[in-house]
Amino acid sequence: MKLSLTISTTAVSYPASLSEMYRFLPSAVLVPDRDAAGAKMLESAKANNWSVSLPPWGDDIKDVADAVAKYGRVYVLQSILHYRFKGTVRIELLKKQLEKLSK
Repeated sequence: MKLSLTISTTAVSYPASLSEMYRFLPSAVLVPDRDAAGAKMLESAKANNWSVSLPPWGDDIKDVADAVAKYGRVYVLQSILHYRFKGTVRIELLKKQLEKLSK
């Protein structure tokens, strides 16, 4: 069994071609930064039907790089997969949570 996983953590506007490519990957997982830019990035996840993951790593962890530095790659990847979800309602709730954190 081959596991194909794409994880994106960069808060950017994706070009149409990139969004088109990721739309067809059922295992694309977006891990937003814990700030306003991460909240904005969730719109791409909703528009492209991507999974989202925001593991409870602690208040001192801002992004995946911080988590890897503190916990290691294996634990971070496992926690991303464990906490991934889809759904516009849950994504909207997460977006509001991230917007509050950045204030």
